[in-house]
Amino acid sequence: MHKYFIKTALATLALILGSPVLASEEPTIFQSSQLPHIGGTASGTLPPYQERALGEQIIQEIQYQIPILEDPLSYEYINQLGLSLAQYTSPYLFPYEFFIINSPVINAFALPGGFIGFYSGLILLARTEDQLAGVLAHEISHVSQRHIARMFERSEQLTLPVLAGLIGSILLGIGTQNSQLGASAMLSTLAGAQQAAINFTRANEEEADRLGLELLAKAGYNTMAMPQFFHLMDRATRYNDSQLYPDFLRTHPLSVDRLADTEARAKSYPLIDRSQQQLPFKLFKARIRFFSQNQAKANLAYFMHAVEESKTSIDKTANQYGYALSLAQHLQFAESLKIAEELSKKHPNNRWLQLLPIEIQGQQKSTLLKAEKAIRKLHKKYPLNRAVTLIAAQIYLRAENYQETEELLIDYTREYPRDATAWSLLSEAQGQLNKLANAHASRAQWFKLNGLYYDAVKQLERAISYAEPDSFQAIRLESELEQTKNLAIKHEKR
Repeated sequence: MHKYFIKTALATLALILGSPVLASEEPTIFQSSQLPHIGGTASGTLPPYQERALGEQIIQEIQYQIPILEDPLSYEYINQLGLSLAQYTSPYLFPYEFFIINSPVINAFALPGGFIGFYSGLILLARTEDQLAGVLAHEISHVSQRHIARMFERSEQLTLPVLAGLIGSILLGIGTQNSQLGASAMLSTLAGAQQAAINFTRANEEEADRLGLELLAKAGYNTMAMPQFFHLMDRATRYNDSQLYPDFLRTHPLSVDRLADTEARAKSYPLIDRSQQQLPFKLFKARIRFFSQNQAKANLAYFMHAVEESKTSIDKTANQYGYALSLAQHLQFAESLKIAEELSKKHPNNRWLQLLPIEIQGQQKSTLLKAEKAIRKLHKKYPLNRAVTLIAAQIYLRAENYQETEELLIDYTREYPRDATAWSLLSEAQGQLNKLANAHASRAQWFKLNGLYYDAVKQLERAISYAEPDSFQAIRLESELEQTKNLAIKHEKR
């Protein structure tokens, strides 16, 4: 386990320090003699398509090692919020993608190519959607202004802090006998390496603040929320000695002058009151808290108390939502379902609250058919919604409706080929249908998306063994096998 962890960390290190050898499923991009040497002073700005490919490779390197939250509704929320801001960037260079790391660390970071990560600790610290949007806007501005690409150009001159940080993370994983802790620290170091150890300049930070405020204003958010959240993080730093509080200020240094300038600029925009528009954020935050707690009793106690102490109707609804999830987690399904159905009736147009009783019913055999009927109806209402589609697939699979699961996910994976959860569900459904070639091919996609190329090779070899010889499927799988072998070799060399 330690050998694998070190290997992955060193591969990530190679990426951060600017290795020109990048794995891709499109060899024409990376085998070209025109590929610039990242880190050289004469390399020129990294072209957007190569920056995107670099980001995808980094995601694959770290995804299997860190606790990325694979919850369809949480993913939907953070991406809708992010895209509501990113649509106002100019130029719009990348298909932005936002993800959540289930860790109490208070930080966020931008990877090359429009990938932006948020730790659950930062989300839980935010008090309003506008505060979270402020951090999102800041990170988006780093990406849109090519700060990431220019940072990689400079990486050759400032590699020692990165090297020291990653070695420290590796040692933490080994020294504590806790590879998950080491991987989490490695990712925190990655955030620091990308945005501190290789030093975003003060001008970069000020530009990201200024443009971030513009994005907030254009998208209709309260611009004062950005300096308010900076103050909140600053207070968390002063009154808590834990190193979890908050890494964002370490990777995005906040001077007195910068804070004053951000506050002055924020005040120049019209003040917007969005206090009555916070329910989606509060539901999201309750869901993040639910997934962040490791023990059912901790969830139950927290939300039970929160419901009693709620000061607004929005807070009470969100806390009841978390309480219903926690009751179900604690196997108290009757009480959980009662709360869920009451919330659903009160909020007929809120998709999350419409899904809540379905999610709870889907966990019990006695109510599984009822959940299946309800999710089918909801999916007809929202046929293009990613979260509803994935939850429908999960419930169909539990109900042993394998054919419908497969049909749903084949279409879905064509639209969203990078969704690892969908490939895993599809593989399971196809296995139950005895479509073994397809099942192993789908499982191979899951391994590839997690950077486990040799495991993907094994799955493709099994898929070929079940395919009809000389069929179109066999030929396609053999071609994919060769590409995946090449990716595995490149990955091993790094």
